[in-house]
Amino acid sequence: FAGTGTSRPRNVYEGTGMFYSANGGETWSEVQGLPEAPIPAIVISPVDTKIMYTAVMGVGVYKSVDAGASWSPANDGLKDSCVYALAIDPEDPNVLYAGTISSYCKTPGRNPDNVYKTENGGANWEVVLEGENFLDDVETIAVDPSNPNNVYATYHTEKVWFSPDAGSTWRLANKGVIRHGSHLYLWAITFDS
Repeated sequence: FAGTGTSRPRNVYEGTGMFYSANGGETWSEVQGLPEAPIPAIVISPVDTKIMYTAVMGVGVYKSVDAGASWSPANDGLKDSCVYALAIDPEDPNVLYAGTISSYCKTPGRNPDNVYKTENGGANWEVVLEGENFLDDVETIAVDPSNPNNVYATYHTEKVWFSPDAGSTWRLANKGVIRHGSHLYLWAITFDS
């Protein structure tokens, strides 16, 4: 599965949609049933690969329980529809984290962005980490595959937040990460097995 689209310059969306390949990338087909908007994140449950979630910029989170054949919105409790980052618990497909990045959306005004969590497959969401200022765009979220209690979130600044208890509490974990210029993009996290 591949998500497409761009939000740069801001509020200009091009190449939107999701595509899938069933032959290792030789050919691609467009996924049906999703809104016409950029797709910045896709996650598939390692426990049940029929369960998928995707972020749809300016719309929220969509869920599929049939490996992408059909989709339905899963947004109850999200205060911001500009979801940019997703991470799924490697042991429980009902536990998911979502991060917002309102500066890339067409919504009026600008609010600090948050990390949300659902424990019931997107039926409802709660804020687990609140942004403090307008630079707190959530760039990425990652769940440790060897210990799902360890959750990381990176921001559009030098901030790396760490939760040792599945999002209940957070602390900064960015010693040595130095801002260059006005800000620092922290776009990716991965784990050594």
